[in-house]
Amino acid sequence: MKILIYSFIFLSGLIVACRVDTPHSVLSKDQMAALIADVYYMNAVFEVLPVQYRDSIMKSERTKILEQHKISDSLYVHSLKYYNSETKKMEEVERLARGILLKKIEADSLIHSQNKEGQDSIR
Repeated sequence: MKILIYSFIFLSGLIVACRVDTPHSVLSKDQMAALIADVYYMNAVFEVLPVQYRDSIMKSERTKILEQHKISDSLYVHSLKYYNSETKKMEEVERLARGILLKKIEADSLIHSQNKEGQDSIR
């Protein structure tokens, strides 16, 4: 009887441990995608700066991005580690982030073309 009880407890523990749900202590896919999209965008913008300036500026900008999303640095790092260990989930996050970036690029292009048209009409 004891063996049966211990076996049940052991198997219950295995079932709980093998769940593939996202832990509560990580960002959702949508949150992570929005955050990664902003970080990627920032990296692209500051990539042209000399290295000695780029690192310090990018560090402060990353802090601003985390504050905008109301996310702590430790939660971001923990979530990034989690998604990097879950390949399929990270691929989904990357796909969502690319979609966000494409929308942002389209919006920036539209604003840029409208500004250029406005400047041309002034002349």
